[in-house]
Amino acid sequence: MARENQEAQEDELLALSSIYPEDEFRRADSAPGGEIQVCLELPPNFRISVKCNSASNTMLEGFENTVSFLPPIVLDFELPPGYPSTTSPIFTLSCKWLSPEQLTLLCQGLDNLWEENRGSVVLFAWMQFLKEETLDYLNIKSPYEVQFTNNGMHTLMEVEEEASLCIAAAAPEEEASLWIAAAAPEEEASLWIAAAAPEEEASLCIAAAAPEEEASLCMAAAAPEEEASLCFAAAAPEEEASLCIAAAAPEEEASLCIAAAAPEEEAVDRRAIQDVQSVYDLIRHILDFDESQQKKCFDSKQFLCDICFSEKLGSDCTYFKDCSHVYCDNCLRDYFEIQIRDGQVHALNCPEPKCTSVATPAQVKKLVGEELFSRYDRLLLKSTLEMMTDVVYCPRPSCQTPVMQEPGGTMGICTSCQYAFCTLCMMTYHGLSKCKGSEPMDPTSEEPTDPGPKRNRGKAGRLRKIREQESKTWITVNCKKCPRCETNIQKESGCNKMACSKCGQYFCWICMKCLPEVNPYNHYRDSNSPCSKIS
Repeated sequence: MARENQEAQEDELLALSSIYPEDEFRRADSAPGGEIQVCLELPPNFRISVKCNSASNTMLEGFENTVSFLPPIVLDFELPPGYPSTTSPIFTLSCKWLSPEQLTLLCQGLDNLWEENRGSVVLFAWMQFLKEETLDYLNIKSPYEVQFTNNGMHTLMEVEEEASLCIAAAAPEEEASLWIAAAAPEEEASLWIAAAAPEEEASLCIAAAAPEEEASLCMAAAAPEEEASLCFAAAAPEEEASLCIAAAAPEEEASLCIAAAAPEEEAVDRRAIQDVQSVYDLIRHILDFDESQQKKCFDSKQFLCDICFSEKLGSDCTYFKDCSHVYCDNCLRDYFEIQIRDGQVHALNCPEPKCTSVATPAQVKKLVGEELFSRYDRLLLKSTLEMMTDVVYCPRPSCQTPVMQEPGGTMGICTSCQYAFCTLCMMTYHGLSKCKGSEPMDPTSEEPTDPGPKRNRGKAGRLRKIREQESKTWITVNCKKCPRCETNIQKESGCNKMACSKCGQYFCWICMKCLPEVNPYNHYRDSNSPCSKIS
């Protein structure tokens, strides 16, 4: 029989290894056994919420999210020598989002399947039961709520060792002592009770029967004058047993009654384990697993690229989360590389017309490579800093470090080269002296009103100042400032709907008002707008 069991175990493990991938079924290397991970198929738009009754986790009481996948139910099993002829597989059932009571019900379901198929291999039937019937068996429907107590943690009895209980009760006159300790599981729950009477100094040791015998033990020990009595009753697990010990003194001065294994705790199977440390870990596991499984499903599906009109696997495509548009990596790579080389780092959005979804830096880095991504990252930081009104650049050509400007102040100190400069004229800080950069200059005069530094003195300096003044005059006459970032914009041709080349803001060239990104031309179609007739 042992040889037949061994062959049946080997055949079953080989069959399961060939049916299921390694992430669902993993066979143990040494002893006959392994691990089964079962992912449930959730209904669409399945909502899960986490409720915590602890005051320390009140901030997470309102957590709720829609998920497509939940962390798997893990079945760890070991095949004993008597399986499958006489003995059931030894197993533990663990899950992060099912309560110990729910896992206990699943353990009972697995036990029932074994009783129905006693003498036959049962692991495949267990896997099918967990995968297909768990939701209905536990009556789980959307929205599903996971409730936590005890600071968001469930403390369960480990399979390898039992808890121990030690109780000492001393009567004032008899000084009797009572000690009870629960044994380890290897000894199948034996119980030692020692009671000492003060006069006889006797000791009593009682060993309770093993659970298989489902026996009850009741023993009374009395002193010569029947001054003390001890009664111990142990019932079978099915009867939700309670333990009651009474020790009475001659004058009934003291009594001890202990009730162990309350119905709620007794209903929890010690093979049921909720392996999560806290509510924070549970939420993190749920979100991370859902994201990874969605990515896995996306990579295995075929998608049509709207640029090249070719069908490609999701692993070769990029998905824009905000708009759900999908394009192949080759087309999107060419599009992004052109935009980055042109300096349009704010234009790395979804190629779909009128779509405002923007690619994440991780998606850009994956597509364009390290060199172009460094340029993209540098230009993106620079353009972002330039749009901040309280950031100026160090005027030293060899430095050009961004410097934060103090509110209401005109002095900037470079954090890199420690150069102190005026943020108005961009020269060495001059304290309370009049800002040289704001003084007027007569272009026709032989010498400027204030030549300033040495580079602006002499004939070359005067010509430089004249060109700068002419440039400022031309910019003032021919350009307008962007209403968002105040960049000088020149209109060459086209309609009055303008787009800033720096920040991308739409605005009207006539009234200089910012226009919305969606339907900016409605500004000119509005009969109440003063720009409607001019445009």
